[in-house]
Amino acid sequence: MGRAVRTNLSSRTACRSFSHIQCKWVIENIIEHVALSLNKPPHIICEKNIYPDTSCVSYNKEKDETWNIPADWAKLKQKTQFDLRFAEINKWNQANKWRKRGIYMTGVKYRVPNHIVAGMAHLTVYEDGSVLVIHGGADPGNGVNTKVTQAVSLTLGIPNESIRVGDCNTDITPKTGWNGGSAGIESTVEAVRLCCQKIIDRLNPYKLKLIQDSKESIEPTWKEIVSAATKDNITQTISEYYSGLGSLLMPHLQPPVSDYYTCGVSCSEVEVDILTGEVRIIRSDIFIDVGNTLNPLIDIGQSEGAFVFGLGYFLQEEELNSTEGKPLYASTWTYKPSLGVDIPNDFRVELADTSYTQNIMGFKGVGEPPMVLSYSVIGAIKQAILASRVERGLTSWNLNNAPLTIDKRSLAGEV
Repeated sequence: MGRAVRTNLSSRTACRSFSHIQCKWVIENIIEHVALSLNKPPHIICEKNIYPDTSCVSYNKEKDETWNIPADWAKLKQKTQFDLRFAEINKWNQANKWRKRGIYMTGVKYRVPNHIVAGMAHLTVYEDGSVLVIHGGADPGNGVNTKVTQAVSLTLGIPNESIRVGDCNTDITPKTGWNGGSAGIESTVEAVRLCCQKIIDRLNPYKLKLIQDSKESIEPTWKEIVSAATKDNITQTISEYYSGLGSLLMPHLQPPVSDYYTCGVSCSEVEVDILTGEVRIIRSDIFIDVGNTLNPLIDIGQSEGAFVFGLGYFLQEEELNSTEGKPLYASTWTYKPSLGVDIPNDFRVELADTSYTQNIMGFKGVGEPPMVLSYSVIGAIKQAILASRVERGLTSWNLNNAPLTIDKRSLAGEV
């Protein structure tokens, strides 16, 4: 039974991929420790422990078709020429005493809690055919407005220029849910899609009538359909609410959904100055499956941003306090976020070409999973430091501390 206590430290809060990234640190340390004990490279240990098929993935499903790590791992390993580079790095390390290189691969199986999120949308069609959408989504940086616009465009078959997304307003969309776990956009998009579908159903009789009245059965334009319905005083304003939990409890009302996994793999190569702890990230590759992406540029940007977020978390952003509890990281002199020099010199992101139809409009959450993939850089750094230690007869494991800041990297070499 726990109890609350007062401390002299400021309170902390969770941020982006919490619990997943901490678990990643723990399990990768286990893999690395086993690899060192068996005198094997970590990627060999990892490959021997990847689920062989989809039947092993989920505790509540016989099969999970969102699991594709084995194929993604093999594809990235081939594209990055991992085995060749691994051998070349070993030769390079033999010829360089105080600068060492390392390469590392890792993967992520990120469970997106699709069943507990909810979204609400309000959609209005004007007489000129333009559309106004107001929604309750709040995914900063995830491009929710852009994806909502594209969902409307795809469903109604109208250009993006005819669609405007208004400001979030709980007077208009009061019954919205929380956003998080990379699932907020999905519930918002589905609420918008439901609005569009009701508009289509409402306008379809006018579309059919216009086709019948046309001498050559020419299909009318969107604006003509809207204008015909407006003349009959047909309401073209719709509000819709979507709940993943509701769809599970009441499958007759909405298509049922379930949680799924966003899977991806990454590979990074680094060079470490053993004497100073300085790191240069030579190259990082990300290969991630986000389903039928609504906007590849946003999803690639999210993958890059989350990855760099993880670099700061793992390598630089350490919270230090004095014995009195005073923060020692309260200025730019003492707190060092990632800068341009800290990101990979060669940064490559590829989205898997998959056809995933089980989820909302076929796409997957992308905001948080790539942050976990940043561990490939930390793993490569550890392998570089270990190469120096083993060369000098130091075979013990001493790389458990996180974040692995420059001072800890320097001390880990035990020069």
